Amino acid sequence: MRIARSIKSLVVAVIFLGISWSLHGQTQESTSIRKFFLKPYGGLSVISDVSPVLKLDGKESLSQVSTGLGFSTGITAGYNFTPSFSAEAGWEYKTNDIDFSVDNNTYQGNYASNTYYLNGKYMFNTQGRFKPYAGAGISMIQEIDLDFEMFESERSFSTDGKFGFLGLVGLDFLINDRLALNAELTHTRYASLDLTAEDGSGSELQDLKYNPLVLNLGVKIRF
Repeated sequence: MRIARSIKSLVVAVIFLGISWSLHGQTQESTSIRKFFLKPYGGLSVISDVSPVLKLDGKESLSQVSTGLGFSTGITAGYNFTPSFSAEAGWEYKTNDIDFSVDNNTYQGNYASNTYYLNGKYMFNTQGRFKPYAGAGISMIQEIDLDFEMFESERSFSTDGKFGFLGLVGLDFLINDRLALNAELTHTRYASLDLTAEDGSGSELQDLKYNPLVLNLGVKIRF
C-alpha cells in the first residue's frame, strides 16, 4: 500500500496543473469536441460491519469487524465516444479504521484496498452547466488487507485478484469546455473473500464481505 502515501500529492498536483492549463486555454478558440479526460479525486468510504470466521493458531472463532468512516482517493482516464457515452479506466485506494472483536476482546486496526476499474457511462442530455450521468462497470482488487494489533504484534491478512461489479451515479458542473467539477457516488459488490495471513502461518479470515460505498469529489480535465 506504499503507493497510497504519495497519491494525495499527485492528486493535488494534477488538479492545480489542470486548472491552470484550462484557464490559460480560455483565450484560445475551441475548434473540436474534446474527447479525452483525466479526473483526480478524493472522498469518503463507507463499509458495512462484517462477521468473518477467524482461523488463528489452529482455532476457529467467529469475529466482528466494525468499521468507521474512511477515506478514498484515485485517478481515472477516459474517452468520450459521443456527447452521451463515455468509457473510463482508473485506480482507487480506500482505507477504513476498524475495531476487530474476537473472544470478548477488541483490537484496533485498518481495512484497506487498491483496486482497478473499468466503467461505461451515460450522460443525460440536459441544458445548462449541470450534467447528471449514470454508469456501471467491473472492478478488480489489486490488493486488499486487514491489519490489527493483537498481543502487541500485528496480524495482517490479505488477498488479491478478485473481481466485482459496480454501479454509479454522478454530476458534472461545467466551468468551461476543458474543466468541470465532479461529484460521484459508487457502490461496488464483491463475492465473499478469504484473506490469508501474511506471516505464512496458514491463518485465515474467511467469508469476509467487502461492498464499499464511496462518495468522491474531483476535477475533470478535458483534452
